[in-house]
Amino acid sequence: MGNFLFVSGQVPVDAKTMKVVAEDFASQARFVLESVKAILLAAGSSLDKAVKITVFLTDMSRFQEMNEIYKEYFRENPRPEPVSA
Repeated sequence: MGNFLFVSGQVPVDAKTMKVVAEDFASQARFVLESVKAILLAAGSSLDKAVKITVFLTDMSRFQEMNEIYKEYFRENPRPEPVSA
């Protein structure tokens, strides 16, 4: 697929302990975004080069909170589309 890098299936689970990193939503969301960031950096890319991001939420009441966290990582044109599971 050319120079594209596809990253999927990130969850708030520590790979070493196989345990959820925290109980609170904000910590989990930041952990997942930090994981994506680390994967991209290891592959020689960055969040700034992301073309499409999809966030799945099991609770749409968290959308606004997720949107605020999302803006910390994607400062240019941050407009996630809500998707519920």
